Amino acid sequence: MNEQKFDKNCFGKNNAFRLKSKNVFGFFQYQIEKEIIRGRYIDALAYYFDLTLKPLIRSLRIKYNPVHYNFEFRYLYDEFPVNIVKEIEALLSIRDIDLKKKHKMAIDIYNREFGKN
Repeated sequence: MNEQKFDKNCFGKNNAFRLKSKNVFGFFQYQIEKEIIRGRYIDALAYYFDLTLKPLIRSLRIKYNPVHYNFEFRYLYDEFPVNIVKEIEALLSIRDIDLKKKHKMAIDIYNREFGKN
């Protein structure tokens, strides 16, 4: 069996992928604004994560550590520059939401609706 090597430079510089990512990212950003205007906070937040944050993280991963391009939000602290991590933290910080409290609430709702594991 031949050992395959990952060409980090080739993958990171793939102009076709970067152009497609940029076009797709830009095209779908109106969805978030549209749902905010409609007053549909849940839809706006879902689009924000799926159409804004995930593609942003994926593109940053290709720039900083293309081997892990599909790791999504995992290991950002280890693989991104500190300033980028701080910016992502700010993007994920949603005003007046205590993550620990919301996490427990989400688990409680799941257990209430579907039974405890």
